[in-house]
Amino acid sequence: MSSEIATNIQSNPAQARNILWAAVSANLFANVSLSGVNVALPAIQKQLGLSAVAQVWVSSSLLLATAAAIAPVSRLADIWGRRKTMLLGLVIFIITSVLCSLATEGVWLLTSRAFMGLGLAMVFASSMAMAASVFPAEKRGLVFGYIVSAVYVGLAMGPGICGLLVDLLGWQSVFALSGLAMVVPLALLLAAPFPENGPKNTAYDYPGAMLWALALGLIFVGLTELLTRTGRLMALGGLLMLILFVLHQLKIDKPILDVRIFIANRRFSWASLAAFVAYSSSMASIFLLSLFLQYIKGLGAKEAGFYLMLQPTIQAILTPLAGRLSDSFDPGRLAAVGLGITTVAFLMISMGLSSETSMTYLMIALVIFGLGFAIFAAPNSNAVMGSVGRDQLGVASGIITATRLSGQIFSLSFTSLVFSFIIGPGEVGPQEYHLFIKAARFCFMVFTPLCLFGAIASLVRDKPKPAAGSRYRNLELSFDSED
Repeated sequence: MSSEIATNIQSNPAQARNILWAAVSANLFANVSLSGVNVALPAIQKQLGLSAVAQVWVSSSLLLATAAAIAPVSRLADIWGRRKTMLLGLVIFIITSVLCSLATEGVWLLTSRAFMGLGLAMVFASSMAMAASVFPAEKRGLVFGYIVSAVYVGLAMGPGICGLLVDLLGWQSVFALSGLAMVVPLALLLAAPFPENGPKNTAYDYPGAMLWALALGLIFVGLTELLTRTGRLMALGGLLMLILFVLHQLKIDKPILDVRIFIANRRFSWASLAAFVAYSSSMASIFLLSLFLQYIKGLGAKEAGFYLMLQPTIQAILTPLAGRLSDSFDPGRLAAVGLGITTVAFLMISMGLSSETSMTYLMIALVIFGLGFAIFAAPNSNAVMGSVGRDQLGVASGIITATRLSGQIFSLSFTSLVFSFIIGPGEVGPQEYHLFIKAARFCFMVFTPLCLFGAIASLVRDKPKPAAGSRYRNLELSFDSED
């Protein structure tokens, strides 16, 4: 199917451009929203009266919904059509963004964020695959490069843009802008129809989809409430659901998440574990530092946002270089070096975070963090995708996305648990600031050895055996000037 679509698209370069830039802009704006919401949290907390734990859930509810939906939606996109799936995802994202901007209470906001995650899962599951389907194999490497670069540029831009919006127009404008921006990829995609036929086998694993969603939901919600009997029962139930999900996926012919690859491919397994650990130790770091800069250092959302742009900006600049280096050097070793550098940054923060911490010290830590994660991210992705054959690229892409999102949720869920234990159920006011510092330092003390373990996991792998055509070097993407 992909080759047929690519052939048709070649006769209409304007159509190809629209599809590519729809995917690029959707990933760009989605990640502006993902990273930018952190700087809006103190303003949201002040107006809606959110507790410290509820603040975490403003970020984690979206990620949890995205992770729970990503695997089922990826299979659904193969059946229903990637373009239709992405269009629906964009519409859901736009509507829920508007609902978030109108929220007058915490439950309203968190519920809207959860449904936003469903829309985001549809966009993530379909955008890259759809863009790849309209170009021949020899040009897809650079297509992926455009989309991945958009992700990191969005992460870099988010804190600064959204911090400025919060100070000028209020926190509601962050969500309103997110919805308005997604109109761009929606318009581009509507202007680029292309033939798309679903596979002959349209069987869908509904039990597997339910088990996956329930497992993630129970595990991560239970983790945030682990201090209670109910939370421990939820976490245990989630683990049992996850075991049932794995056993079920091993039995069926068309799984939504083919876990057999973990058993058959040791290199893939360790690289995926490294990714999970890396994102488990890194996602909450920017969340914590955003609160630290505003609560402890007294900065406004705009100033905090510009400081927090430092890490993702460095990552956006250096990631393409690291990706290119991973074509010439062992990607596992490069990924290990990257996480080793990131470990140094987390150690600095865990040892030096206090009300007396200088901004220079934090900036140095953020620079080291950005450098380390840039060296890790692209080589790790290269190691994952380079460990499988061409026929398994879709499966590998879905698994690594689910792994990354699960790690991010774990990071925020663990932070929520720490907040519950140290700060308690109330709001974070000046009298709790010393408790917040204690909680933040404890989180970084846990993230530091986690990150080091990820570096070790990056090294404990078989010798790379990339499949033919699994890597793309020195590619150029060109479009005819004619529309």
